[in-house]
Formats: sequence, structure tokens, C-alpha cells
Amino acid sequence: MKTRLFLIIMLACSIVFLSTPPAMSWLYEWDDAVELDDWDFSKVQKEVKDGKLILNGEAREAAYYKGVEKPEELGDYEVEAHARSMAGGYFAFHVRMNDPGQSFYLLEISFGSNTVSAHSFVAGVSNEITPGGNAARPKRPESKDIEDGKPAYIIKYSVEGDMIKYWLDGKLILVTEDDTWASGPPGLSPQANTMQYEWVRIDSIPEGEQIPSTKKQLAVDGAGKLAVTWGTLKEIF
Repeated sequence: MKTRLFLIIMLACSIVFLSTPPAMSWLYEWDDAVELDDWDFSKVQKEVKDGKLILNGEAREAAYYKGVEKPEELGDYEVEAHARSMAGGYFAFHVRMNDPGQSFYLLEISFGSNTVSAHSFVAGVSNEITPGGNAARPKRPESKDIEDGKPAYIIKYSVEGDMIKYWLDGKLILVTEDDTWASGPPGLSPQANTMQYEWVRIDSIPEGEQIPSTKKQLAVDGAGKLAVTWGTLKEIF
């Protein structure tokens, strides 16, 4: 009886697994030219030095992900990166870009105000969507990774439907909801700064899209979540 019950449970689990579209994760460590082809650098200046991607650019400009056939249709995804500020006061990520430099979500860490904030840009006009507005912005946590006075964070964010979540060094720092933009690719923004990216991971890209850098694919579970973040794995190994 126990054996039969076990087989029934295993069969049910197999059916659920096979019927759930697999999610994928793509890791960029900037160690071959194919990886760079997955990004649009036309609005920023790029350099790869010592295995790290370095970007320079104006405020609101970014390098946008284009590694799938229709990046404008990317909806729900998670991005994680090891980022270091080399010469300025901001960390910034563009989310669901609809018009370069004009229409997108912006997640920002400011060293001027020492805060973390979220914004929706529409035709170049910013609307702050941090819960409670400017006065209620979460305080920027101190960096635990400083080299030659240049701070770094492991930054992660996710967009699922109207929900946006933002983590710094593994700590959930901001959660907000907004329905302005439903889809669009992620972007790495220097935000009038010089930024260095040791690695970038993009998770939960829809099944069936073709990524040029296939050697960087990592299988994840059907829910599209990694049990351990890449930042944690890098620390272990």
C-alpha cells in the first residue's frame, strides 16, 4: 500500500513538473564577446577590463538587455548583479524600458541623500513611486564591500505583475506597486557615474526565447526562483 501510494505521489509530481514551463537564468560574467552581443550599449560607453564590465553615461541612459527575440515583451523577471560605483553618487537600474532614457522604471541608490527610491518615468518625466514618497525613502545601508574607497553591493530586484521588490546585499529594502509599465527589458544605468559590474544574472525569461550565450544558461525550478542567489554562491566558492 505504501509503495503504491509512493508511486502515485511520484507520478503526480512528474505530471506537475512536466506541465510547468521551465524557467531559465542567464549569467553574464563578461568573459566572451557573445555575452556583450546580448546588450545594447548604444546609449553608454563600455569597456571590459579585468573581466568586469565598466559603463559610463549620462543620467537616465542605460545599456539595455536584447538577448531575446522580442525584449520589449519581457514582463516578469528578476535581475541580480554585483555592482561597484567607481566615480559618482548613484547606483541605478532601469526596469521594463519602453523608450530609452524616457519611459521606464528606475530603481536608485543615492549617496547624496543616502536613500533608496523607485520612480516611474513617462516621456522623460519622473513620478516617485517609493511608498510614502520622498520623505519615506528607506535609508541606504552601508556597503560591506569597499575597495579603494569605492563601494559595491549585490543588488537584486524583481518585477511580477504590478509588484516591484528591491534587495541590497540580501536584505529586502523596498517593495512598491505600480501599473504604468507591464513589460520591457532591464537596463544597467551608470546614472552620470562610472559603474563596474562583476556579473549580472537575469532570471525567469519566458520559455522558448533564444539566447545567443547558451553556455551561460542555468536551469532553475518551474517557479523561476533560484534556491540560492548567485551572490551567495560566489561568496561560497
